[in-house]
Amino acid sequence: TGDDTDYTASNLCDYDNIGSYTAKVKVVSRGRTATDTEIVRAESCGIAQVGDASITKTVRNLSLGGDYQGTITANPLNLVSYKIAVSGTSGTSGNVILTDSIPAGITNIRDLQIDGNAQGGSLSSGIDLGTLKSGQTKTITYTATVANESNFGFGQNAINNTAQITVDGKSARSNAAVIV
Repeated sequence: TGDDTDYTASNLCDYDNIGSYTAKVKVVSRGRTATDTEIVRAESCGIAQVGDASITKTVRNLSLGGDYQGTITANPLNLVSYKIAVSGTSGTSGNVILTDSIPAGITNIRDLQIDGNAQGGSLSSGIDLGTLKSGQTKTITYTATVANESNFGFGQNAINNTAQITVDGKSARSNAAVIV
């Protein structure tokens, strides 16, 4: 496209399957050709479904900026925001319960909201989302802080955070990760 053009892949949630993929780039300029490959990892950040409901969990780094994604990078003490979308996919799902066990490395959970309205309750104990009709989505958000550096080992550390919905005794999970 021109000299000194950069391209950054930003959403690895577009892959159909979890796993490692080889990305290959080929540049042709002024009669010369250069190629390179890089291994990328697609994580479980897609939609998980149970019965007539689905769940998708994403995270964004409020301190460094960026959009909601399945996996982000963060530094110790960065502020992050989690977003969980629970949707009715067909029919009606009653008694939809959301749980989210907060992993070590994520602290100071606050600002819990459902559809923009402040909520009480505990994510780890479960929040009753009630009934979801086909096409209806409830969006749950909260902010948290990445723990200080003494909580992590040397090098990169992955903090996987999994949310779960239970509908009629069956469950589905969706994961978002913070790489520190």
